[in-house]
Amino acid sequence: MSITQEVLDQLLSMKEAAQEILLLDFEDENSLAKLELLQEMQDDARGQIDQIRSRSSVLVKNGLEDIISECIELEMKVKDKLENYRDKVDKTMQELKNAQFIRSKYNVVYAQTEGYFLDQHK
Repeated sequence: MSITQEVLDQLLSMKEAAQEILLLDFEDENSLAKLELLQEMQDDARGQIDQIRSRSSVLVKNGLEDIISECIELEMKVKDKLENYRDKVDKTMQELKNAQFIRSKYNVVYAQTEGYFLDQHK
């Protein structure tokens, strides 16, 4: 297998993983586990590409510009999707904190200042 083909295979793997990530619904808990798995696959593919590049003194570029551009574009879309989800979660967390703060203002527990002391001794 040629070096270009090896790199192409890894790039296609990265592209497929990015496309699957874009289809995930982050509201579903199972999707988050799948997201982690897909990101690991992408990381492995990047590692394989780095290994291929370190083995070869030939600059692998011929015919790969299109797939590299597609991968970069998909990665930017994935980044945007993850940032939007993070912002949504941050907003929800802030709303919960605000609600808790407001609730604590209305549910004040007062300390009793007067009381009785009962001694068991007569």
